[in-house]
Amino acid sequence: MVKNRKPKINKKLDICVVCEGSEEFEYLSKLKKLSIFNDKKYSITLCNAKGITNIINVYSYKFQSGSYCAVLIFCDTDDHPFTQYKELKKKLQEFHGKNKFLDLPEIIYFGNPCTMQIILSHFGDVKLKTRTKSKNAQLIKILTSVDSYQATDKQIMSVMQKLTVENYKEMLLRLNNLSKVDNSVPSSNFYNMVDKLTNNSDKWIIEFNNKL
Repeated sequence: MVKNRKPKINKKLDICVVCEGSEEFEYLSKLKKLSIFNDKKYSITLCNAKGITNIINVYSYKFQSGSYCAVLIFCDTDDHPFTQYKELKKKLQEFHGKNKFLDLPEIIYFGNPCTMQIILSHFGDVKLKTRTKSKNAQLIKILTSVDSYQATDKQIMSVMQKLTVENYKEMLLRLNNLSKVDNSVPSSNFYNMVDKLTNNSDKWIIEFNNKL
């Protein structure tokens, strides 16, 4: 007689992504709705820090909570000289004790000069030179039909509605051709974050935490 056995429970790995603001938060929320990420492997929590200067406090709180297998950051670099972005990297190094083995590109995923570089890459070959909304507004209108873009809640959601699985794949191809060095304009290592969150293997999490 076979004894009753408890069914195996495949626990998802909890990942937290601290987003700089509403554009980053809503963008990742949309990708989650499109089932881009591996939702069988990962349970992804998104946090809106509501500003780059708030990121380190939110990050440190989430990291020290012990609730997550990994805590990542998604933000802009802003325009040169990247003052607030550099300050974020400095504080992150200090938080982790300036660990010489700490690889910040494995924690911070960026859009240079801004996240709109990533979003617009869903619709065309884009190379933004500034994050200034007034200077990017005409291009945003051409590619998304959203007029006079100022990142209002309504405008952000209008852009998000135009994202699809198909143009997501086009974005990845375009993004992979960009520099992944954060002081290059434009550049982004967002492709690497997507690669982690769509992966079936948790090897990256083990390697990631061994460095912290």
